[in-house]
Amino acid sequence: MIGTTLSHYRIVEELGRGGMGIVYVAEDLNLDRLVAIKVLPPQIIATEIETARFEREAKAAASLNHPNIATVHDFGQTDAGQMFIVMEYVRGETLSDRLERGPYTADEAIRVAIEIAQGLGAAHDAGIVHRDVKPSNIVITEEGQAKILDFGLSKMAGSALLTKTGSTLGTAAYMSPEQARGEDVDAKSDIWSLGVVLYEMLTGKRPFGGEYEAAIAYSILNTAPKAPASVNPDISETVSRIAMRMLEKDPISRYASMDELVRELKTLHVPSTASAAVQNPAELLLRPRVLVPLIAVVLVVITVAYWWSSQQEKGLRAREVSLPLIEDLAEKGQYQEAFDLALEVEEVIPNDSHLVALWPMFAMYVTIHTEPSDADVYAQPYADLSNDWTNLGRSPIDSLRQARGYLRVKVEKTGYESVEQLITSELWGIQNLSIPLTEIGSEYENMVHVSEVTTSSFTLLPVGLDHLGLEPLNAFMIDRYEVSNKEFKQFVDAGGYQNQAYWKHPFIRNTRTLPWEDGIRTFVDKTDKLGPSTWEVQDYPAGMDDFPVTGVSWYEAAAYAEYIGKKLPTLFHWSRAALIPASGVIVPLSNLAGRESSDRGQHQGLSQYGSFDMAGNAREWVVNETGDAEERYLLGGGWNDPNYGFSDAFAISACSLAYAIAFPFGLVAKPSD
Repeated sequence: MIGTTLSHYRIVEELGRGGMGIVYVAEDLNLDRLVAIKVLPPQIIATEIETARFEREAKAAASLNHPNIATVHDFGQTDAGQMFIVMEYVRGETLSDRLERGPYTADEAIRVAIEIAQGLGAAHDAGIVHRDVKPSNIVITEEGQAKILDFGLSKMAGSALLTKTGSTLGTAAYMSPEQARGEDVDAKSDIWSLGVVLYEMLTGKRPFGGEYEAAIAYSILNTAPKAPASVNPDISETVSRIAMRMLEKDPISRYASMDELVRELKTLHVPSTASAAVQNPAELLLRPRVLVPLIAVVLVVITVAYWWSSQQEKGLRAREVSLPLIEDLAEKGQYQEAFDLALEVEEVIPNDSHLVALWPMFAMYVTIHTEPSDADVYAQPYADLSNDWTNLGRSPIDSLRQARGYLRVKVEKTGYESVEQLITSELWGIQNLSIPLTEIGSEYENMVHVSEVTTSSFTLLPVGLDHLGLEPLNAFMIDRYEVSNKEFKQFVDAGGYQNQAYWKHPFIRNTRTLPWEDGIRTFVDKTDKLGPSTWEVQDYPAGMDDFPVTGVSWYEAAAYAEYIGKKLPTLFHWSRAALIPASGVIVPLSNLAGRESSDRGQHQGLSQYGSFDMAGNAREWVVNETGDAEERYLLGGGWNDPNYGFSDAFAISACSLAYAIAFPFGLVAKPSD
């Protein structure tokens, strides 16, 4: 490529080559200066999305302005699609070339390590992790200053492949244990890699050896290196201890940050200019009563200047790097990531007009009241099953800012049942939650409150039900779980099938009304005993106490509801209680399209008001006829139904024994009819 031109850069000579590409010296024809251009390997020909990612990371690297980081000037692509990055041309030699002549003295090694750590620390403050700290990525200038190269390149498209097929033993030797395991890494990984570099500068040897990558990785993960002081007797125990702490296999045991590491290294290193200050001929300045106040003033001035400079630099990074990234995350629907980053940026530029305008894209304001108040309120993302709840405080909670999307809210108060509900920015007014609590031991235990609803809110009813006529619904309560085998067994054992008082509806089969004695004999188990058709000898299979009862007809479901003093829900009550704005959110956490039913509540598909398994596990009978007195509706879908079963209504004979009963309910206030 010598003599060719990339954009406005004319290639002059080749500097070197490695697994991540070839580096050339080039002339910037616009600014009449020499630059270094790294042309990435032909393996890295990115897709449109990957190219955008590369540009974003190159911009982030270009935002770094630090004396120990080689400045990124520009980036682009060749006509063949190969990406390149334009950097500051640093005259000097790589640290790997320098180490071929032997180790540094301890003082010089510490000085170089401090400079590298300061550069990496500035990158970490900007949210950038290098991931490939090694001697060949560090240049020692002709003045002896350390400069770090290749920020961001280790994250680019194709780098995972290069790590396996294009890396060298040298690269593998500087990987942290978490990198060797293929895990995501953070700033602690750079601390480890710098620890390997410091060890090599002190001893002339690497702490982890091997003839091939797998052997090196095994050593990194499983063996402890020799202390530097045992390899080089000229090294103090203090310096040796610092290096060994940087190489702790558990990231938690390493230094908390590059800043902490720099502070400790500086306690061991005396700058070469210190002696000149001591030899100042003005004896007056050496007197304690003059020198001490003078030093104090100087330190204050330096501290204030550093703080002001740091704030200006952080503000610039926040506006030029973080704000565009926040907007990009929000546009992609990654609301939580955008929200978390915005909180960090707000600490730096709290009143920035651009940031203020971005908040509505990814944030919502939540108001939560409970009756009674003073209840503990917790939250977690809807699909997060880790059970790591965030404490939001005690109710009432007004205008609490949260990331947009679906959020579980849990309310706890001594003497009352714990409540879980759904909150989302995509439901009308649902950011304002008013949650009544149920006392433990009350008649409404294990039921959830459902708020009133007007006809305009029935837009999310199952498909095909809008022709049935809509009426406003007052507030009501519905069971938290489907009816279990164990609960239904109480009805069977109490003679529920023999007590005609529970069977309020005439049996209709093939348009003919059957006498009660004839009709009841159609509801038998596998042994011809009265009970659910899936049972034997009026008992359910062992180990299925908390499974939803299946194999019961609509008539049996209605009789059980009479037995416990509740009612089956209507289509509209069921749909209101099951409401969730997108089935794509609840379905993945529900028992649909599976192989078998499960314990009720085992799956975490939570409806808006806190009922479980309204999507999947077992279909639920509701009161409504289809227009044919023989048919009733089933809702919610079962464990072996397709995913769309959640939003479909099934019409089936009320005598059918194939499905489940669920959700008897007791109205807090009766509907207007």
